[in-house]
Amino acid sequence: MVKKVLMCPPKYFSIAYEINPWMNTSNQVDTNQAYQEWEKLTENYKKLSVEVELIEPNRDLPDLVFTANAGLIYKATFSPSNFRFTERQPERQVFINWFKSRGYRILELPKSLTFEGAGDALFCGDKLFLGYGFRSVRGVADFLSEHIKGLKIISLGLSNPYFYHLDTCFSPLPGGHFIYYPDAFDDQTRITLEKLGGFEISEELCINYGCNLVFIGNTVVTSYSDKSLKEVCNTLKLKIKDLKMTEFIKSGGGVRCLTLFL
Repeated sequence: MVKKVLMCPPKYFSIAYEINPWMNTSNQVDTNQAYQEWEKLTENYKKLSVEVELIEPNRDLPDLVFTANAGLIYKATFSPSNFRFTERQPERQVFINWFKSRGYRILELPKSLTFEGAGDALFCGDKLFLGYGFRSVRGVADFLSEHIKGLKIISLGLSNPYFYHLDTCFSPLPGGHFIYYPDAFDDQTRITLEKLGGFEISEELCINYGCNLVFIGNTVVTSYSDKSLKEVCNTLKLKIKDLKMTEFIKSGGGVRCLTLFL
């Protein structure tokens, strides 16, 4: 069960640029509302006995709030992201410094391999699912397999620019189960996910960032739930906690984007 997460207060969170289909600089963030939503999320984590660690917000890095994109954590190793867009690339050193100061081994990917951390790398049971196609490249799987022994990696090709990170259209659930939106993936990946026995969910859920969820024990924390998610949770005997994430969705983020599991 998750015991600790890393988050960043949304002190400087804004739509300062446009690097995904959701972002529009004319549709600005209500900072007070964003703080309320973020604080409600942290309160719920604490109620679920999860310790929340914080990284200091940075005036020049409005997307630092999306800590899931920091990198990949496996045991005591941290592999920092190589962000695709220049606007987010300075976040990399901030996260490296934070993890170094806490004794993590730093495993850096070659600069030629773009990779956006837990946005595209999700552990599910004994497997690591790696999304590629928009922000991360397929070669990340080969690098991680070579340098981190014991990883069972499954690569998933993303095909819809609205679902540019894996965590927008795929989510692990307890017991090695997972949900996914088929039309977010290429043909071969859809076949793979079907063979693995995933639960299909709706486009409506993903558009409202309901698939961008986390689970703590038997509780699913999300920003939106519809019939497709409720049916899965009923089958797996999971509770759902819905929290508003309206301001973060403006930037293409939700509950999981704001959360890095430590």
